[in-house]
Amino acid sequence: MHLENRSDAPQAPLNAEADADADDGALVITHEGGVLRVAGDVDLNAAPEFKEKASEHVRASAEPRLDMTGVGFLDSAGLAVLVTLVRQAQAEGKTLHLSLTGGPRRVLRITGLDRMMVIDE
Repeated sequence: MHLENRSDAPQAPLNAEADADADDGALVITHEGGVLRVAGDVDLNAAPEFKEKASEHVRASAEPRLDMTGVGFLDSAGLAVLVTLVRQAQAEGKTLHLSLTGGPRRVLRITGLDRMMVIDE
């Protein structure tokens, strides 16, 4: 098979990688009001950033709330962070409130972790 580098072939835009990141599950964390909103995949790669920002939110909030309805994938590293956050909140006399849907919510239910925190509808 012979591949040619033809100048008339369509070229990918220079920012194609950045455009792909917006749709590839990249972690996005924002504050809105008293809620920390998390979107994307919470996996082994994203867990450290998620832990850092969410832990800071738990520490700074009287009633910490995480909106994870934008999370499409949650792996064991993300679950471990949630357990850490629940324990942190409890140690500070707080209750962690969590909103999530789909697969991530199912994972919490199957593992029993949903009983460790308040799941908001």
